[in-house]
Amino acid sequence: MIERTRLQLAAGLLAAASFLSSCKSESADKPAPQAAATKPAEPAPKGEPAPEKAPKAPEAEAPKAPEAEAPKAPEAEAPKAPEAEAPKAPEAEAPKPPEAEAPKPPEAEIAKAPEAEAPKAPEAEIAKAPEAEAPKAPEGAAPVAEAAAPEAPAVPTASAGPAYFAVDKRGIVRMDETGFKVIPGSPDNLLKGMQLGPDGALYVIGFETVYRLEGEKMKAVAKGGYKSLGSSPDQLAIAPNGHIWVGTFKGVALWDGNEWQKEDKTTLPGFDGMMEAFVVDKAGRPWLGASKSLLVKDGAAWRAVDLSKSKARMLWVKDVQLSPEGVVHVLFGDALFALGDGDTFTKVKVNARDYPQLSKVRFASNGDIGIVDYEHVHHVTGGKTKSYSADKGEDFNADRITAAVPDASGRLWVGSAVGVTVFGPGDAKTDWPSGSVPELIGSVVDIVVAGAGPAKLAEGGPIAKGGLTGKLLKDGEAMAGVEVELCTNPSSYFKKTPCHDAPVKFAVTTDAGGVWTVNDMPLGNYGIAVKDTDGWRVTLMNDLGDGMKEGKVYDTGSLKLDSK
Repeated sequence: MIERTRLQLAAGLLAAASFLSSCKSESADKPAPQAAATKPAEPAPKGEPAPEKAPKAPEAEAPKAPEAEAPKAPEAEAPKAPEAEAPKAPEAEAPKPPEAEAPKPPEAEIAKAPEAEAPKAPEAEIAKAPEAEAPKAPEGAAPVAEAAAPEAPAVPTASAGPAYFAVDKRGIVRMDETGFKVIPGSPDNLLKGMQLGPDGALYVIGFETVYRLEGEKMKAVAKGGYKSLGSSPDQLAIAPNGHIWVGTFKGVALWDGNEWQKEDKTTLPGFDGMMEAFVVDKAGRPWLGASKSLLVKDGAAWRAVDLSKSKARMLWVKDVQLSPEGVVHVLFGDALFALGDGDTFTKVKVNARDYPQLSKVRFASNGDIGIVDYEHVHHVTGGKTKSYSADKGEDFNADRITAAVPDASGRLWVGSAVGVTVFGPGDAKTDWPSGSVPELIGSVVDIVVAGAGPAKLAEGGPIAKGGLTGKLLKDGEAMAGVEVELCTNPSSYFKKTPCHDAPVKFAVTTDAGGVWTVNDMPLGNYGIAVKDTDGWRVTLMNDLGDGMKEGKVYDTGSLKLDSK
């Protein structure tokens, strides 16, 4: 009995030893997990006399290992960008158990061992991989930066507005969805230009007077002229406070609502040449462009801007305008520049011709740009330029282009002595040649378009035609059998004849009495060129057609030429 008991006890001890041996064997095969449990498990060898607890130890560790590791894995991974830990996982791989057991820097490894409990942690990392990419979202936040561009769309929402035309001998013509109408009270002679003031009202500069559109009528708001200014006003600028500035041959003047405050050009530092343009910025500072100089009035004193900083090839100021943001822009004969703090010049990409002859620039309320370039116009939208040529009627007919004005709906309004052409949106094109719209018959001096312009363009009618006749005299004698040309602006510089390149031209020969007659001509303005024994002579007038009427021949009277 005793012997059996001993045998049973020995067998129990052998079983316990075998169990402990198997546990140690497993721990050798799985150093990483054991490493995680080494601290609680190290006392186990000392507790060999208590084998009864051995079976319970695995049961207790089994649940605790996952429960303890699971929460720690995410917590450890979240801040430490698992990507950095991933490379260390292979170092902790069990194939090199000696390294795991080795030096007791394992404690350094021990801290990482839970991370090395990699078989399961990676799975957690995989699940969180998308979260790991979350930090990269800010890099992809570029779309958010682009979203800052919504300021650009803000302008396209510009509301529809009328278009205004300054037509010599006709007056100021308003066009909206209802059609064309001459504004009552508007000046009709020697019109200089127009602009929308900061208050949104239309201002017009005539021969001597500045007008403002109030309701449906033009009202004189400041009268100048030789008596009060020493010269007629030529350039107009409206300050944010409503004060009116004008440029004259003599200098500049400010109308404060009661009287003119004049400054002679001889007192302006650096003033050089003829006055070309005048604007007042949002800070109330007037800017004056005069041939080879640009001046600004800071406070009470004028100062000259160093144009050489622009590095432009042609330092000849042609125009000065404000962008919708209030940035001053200077147009030279070959380039457009934005003026920044410290008189810094930034070139605006226009992509004009190789040898441009830029003369006028205008901005739409959405930032689009229109530029006149001799027989060409350029429309800059969204940083891209689309150009149109009137050379030999390539894209449109024009004679002496006077305006290229963009609106906020993607259109460009072009005016000249032979009518108006509207390009856009897209490839759309609308023509109102002289004679097709009674209100536009004559030379279009300037154009202003409010906001997005009319939602719908009015239609022109058939071209109204009439005739002209007249008589030529030289030293009192009739000029018989001489060549005569008529066009809107006969040129003094030509290769063949004065009207050869004009889009609308007529050629006749005088009869024995020196009389010339042309029938079937579009109603409009015409000048005359005469070829006698001394060559071609060009008159400086282009108002022969002022009295034309549809279906009738208008007699212009006698033109007297003297011998040279």
